[in-house]
Amino acid sequence: MCRASETPFERIESAIRELPGWLAGQSGSGLGAAIIRGRQVIDRIEAANAEATRRFEKSGGYRADGSLGMVPWLRTHGKLSAGAAAEHVETARQLEKLPRTEDALARGEIGYQHAVAMARTAEHVGSAQVRKAETMLLKAAETMDPGQFLGVAKHFEHRVDAQSALIEANRAHQRRYLQIGEAINGLVRIEGQVTPDAGAIIRTSIEPYAKPSKSDDRSAGQRLADALVEVCRRGRSGQRSEVGHANGAGPRPPPTRWPGSRAHPLVSSSGAARCRPRRFAGSLVTPPSRGSPDSVSSIGR
Repeated sequence: MCRASETPFERIESAIRELPGWLAGQSGSGLGAAIIRGRQVIDRIEAANAEATRRFEKSGGYRADGSLGMVPWLRTHGKLSAGAAAEHVETARQLEKLPRTEDALARGEIGYQHAVAMARTAEHVGSAQVRKAETMLLKAAETMDPGQFLGVAKHFEHRVDAQSALIEANRAHQRRYLQIGEAINGLVRIEGQVTPDAGAIIRTSIEPYAKPSKSDDRSAGQRLADALVEVCRRGRSGQRSEVGHANGAGPRPPPTRWPGSRAHPLVSSSGAARCRPRRFAGSLVTPPSRGSPDSVSSIGR
């Protein structure tokens, strides 16, 4: 029984102590619902923690132990990496300007990673732009996993700020590389990175050959390695790529549908003035029509 003097955290910690025993009494097949409920609880705590983070930062409480800012304080006391601490602080700041998103997170309607994507979009194009499309974005978030929703959020950014999107795409394109090492101890090391479009094409090409067969004892990594060799052996690498230009000049304008996303475009470009081709980072690319975030279309199949 709860005592009136108990804090919410004491009640939460008491429930956590009881949780392993309760889970042990559940059938394995019935644990799915418990896992989902646990994730929802964690996300709702993140919403409350975001508000606490904002208030603590505004009060300057992190200075009490000599910390120079909220991020280093959270790294030390929240046991987070520098990247994770920065993400939590920036998400907390942006959620203050996106009340509907924060409410949806607090109610468990979206996950914390959905909220992170919304916060990053607000950081890139401004919270005012995101608020105009917040309802539609949240509807998409409720029906997609965070990875899918990130594509929708990126597409929205590109529609709102086409020029910045092209600069970002060209910078990413310039960072692509592939290295194939010499044979050492019977193995050749391959490493690199490519643009999302190129990654999707590579994944789509090799995954059909990476499916496990009956009595297959290979690891997932081994199956992918064998599949890559099989695709190359079949001559798939000689086909023309759909990414960028034949001379490697850079990415084309964002497509009508964001790669990997089933969502319809969030922003209509009807009536928008067409832009002339511009050269960014040494690449000739054509900016898409600039849409207005006020004209948000519905999201569906």
